[in-house]
Amino acid sequence: LQENDAAHKTLDLSKRDVLDNLVSIAGVDSFLYRLGFVHDASKKRLRCPDDKPHIYALMAALTVCRECIDQDAVRQRDEKKEHSHHQHSGEIGIQQTRNLQECFGVRSCLSVRRLISVLLFYNHFTHCKRTGQASEREGGAFEYIHAGAGDGGGSGSIDDEQDVMAHYNNTLLLDDVMHIARVHEAERGEFEEVYAFVLQHMTASVARTQFCDANTCGIIKRHYRDRSVCSGDNETRRRLYFGFDEAKEVNTQQILDGVHCYMLHSFDLGYKLTQKEQQCLLQVPRDDDDDDDVKHDDEDDDDE
Repeated sequence: LQENDAAHKTLDLSKRDVLDNLVSIAGVDSFLYRLGFVHDASKKRLRCPDDKPHIYALMAALTVCRECIDQDAVRQRDEKKEHSHHQHSGEIGIQQTRNLQECFGVRSCLSVRRLISVLLFYNHFTHCKRTGQASEREGGAFEYIHAGAGDGGGSGSIDDEQDVMAHYNNTLLLDDVMHIARVHEAERGEFEEVYAFVLQHMTASVARTQFCDANTCGIIKRHYRDRSVCSGDNETRRRLYFGFDEAKEVNTQQILDGVHCYMLHSFDLGYKLTQKEQQCLLQVPRDDDDDDDVKHDDEDDDDE
């Protein structure tokens, strides 16, 4: 898919080996959906329309794989109990996916509301960890995301957070980010409006001493660090991630680092331009045109 190979962007559902060895496996439908595969008009093929999957689409697809593997391991220990839990979670996931398709604007968007809650929590979480302050919420980021959020732990979360964040997990978190990137940014050109709306909640809810500044943001420094530093050094990684060394927790913090930088610092880091900045770049200075006219006039005089 990354090489945009047409041979790997279509699945023929009429072939038995595709049905038996791929599509029928639990979790594969969610994996393919997050990569962008959709049914064609005949409903006999799955096609991936995107030129190249977005990085957050790849992260979401891989997270689905991890969660399916984890769920399978749990089912082997307690098959009957976990089977019913997995079925219920799958129904919730399908409903949340349907909700993403019914978006009527930035201010009413469920994905935006959930990401605001997540960003408020993570700002509070990282501030407390760096300053040594006590937090009303114990545990790490993974526990917060997968516990359905609930109380924001002093983060000043948006109203009705328990309803908004119910049955949340890393996969749905990445789905929300992809919804912002695909719908609000790519299709509707609303990222600046999303940014302003998120910033409005952040500034209203976060104390001035805790507010994130791009020049001093520890999340930016950690997200864009030299990745070889922690290679094979668990103690360094443990210090870097506030004393946590469990893979699930570290992975969740890494995802949240990316979400934080994307949602709050895309303009600061120069990855995106505001509409005003884009207009300034597109404008042609009039002085240059005037100089050219004067130059041409002088040349005409010389010819005479």
